[in-house]
Amino acid sequence: MAPKRRSVDSSGVKTGAKAPEGKIDKYLKSPAPNEKGLLRGKPSVNLKKNITAPQTDELSEDGSSEVEQERGKVSLPIQTETESEHDPLTLEKILEAVKSNGTLMQGMATQLGSMQNDISLIRENLAKIRERVFNVKKLADSLQSDVDTLKLKMGTLASENHSLQVKLEDLENRSRRYNIRIIGYPEGVEGRQLIEQLKDVIFKNLGNEHFSSMFQIERAHRIPGGKFIPGRPPRAILMKLLLSMDRDTILRRARECSPIEHQGTRLLFFPDFARETQEKRRSFMEIKKHLASKDIGYSLLYPAKLRVIYNGSTHFFEKSEQARDWIDRMGI
Repeated sequence: MAPKRRSVDSSGVKTGAKAPEGKIDKYLKSPAPNEKGLLRGKPSVNLKKNITAPQTDELSEDGSSEVEQERGKVSLPIQTETESEHDPLTLEKILEAVKSNGTLMQGMATQLGSMQNDISLIRENLAKIRERVFNVKKLADSLQSDVDTLKLKMGTLASENHSLQVKLEDLENRSRRYNIRIIGYPEGVEGRQLIEQLKDVIFKNLGNEHFSSMFQIERAHRIPGGKFIPGRPPRAILMKLLLSMDRDTILRRARECSPIEHQGTRLLFFPDFARETQEKRRSFMEIKKHLASKDIGYSLLYPAKLRVIYNGSTHFFEKSEQARDWIDRMGI
């Protein structure tokens, strides 16, 4: 007799037949599938994807269905709840990653475009700067050439200026060749007859027989310096003579007749020179004092040259430093 066929419901339990108790408990106690088709618990089986339950089946001789026999032959994929939550690769994640990479690549492309624009601007600016530097260098070369030309001209002008200063100093000294400076003449006693008083002092102390018959003092006045203050040395008197020969005679006789006194004060007679010449002649003052203390003959020539006679030899010095070096070298 052929065996009686019995139907099987969707849960895999055959209706109309009595299944073994262990099998029924197993299916009844199995947890319901979750939203993804995976069974909760350990282990879980994705019944929707891996099992296609037959509508009808027959029980085998041992009382088990064909589904159960097939279930034992096929290895179903098993995954835990933790593995399901941390699934490394799924289609959705791959799509999301692709979209994310696409957005990232788009952003990188935008940034690269912006960087290329910036680089283009930098290149343009560098080109402009290079052009400006070239123009500046060209201008600097031109200016350097002008500076060199100006240096040559300045050297020429400096030489000409020095020559003109020497000439001007000489002209000023020549214009003063008739003048004499008198130091020590009492101040406040001359009144309005200063010229007559000076003439009497000169003739009395230097001897009128040494002067020409045309001896004449054209002008005489004290140098500017404010009002006279008692106790202060008197201001110098500047006197101009008509003839230069009389001026030279006064200077020569003043050296020969030194010291010359008037009203208890000593009078000194000096030639009148330009300010620059006076400073040059004044720089030899200490040298002259030192030579006089050593009883060495000397004289100060025009305009400012020191002549020294030592051991039968004559030496000339145009600067006081040269004279000091010579004195140190000679051990004087």
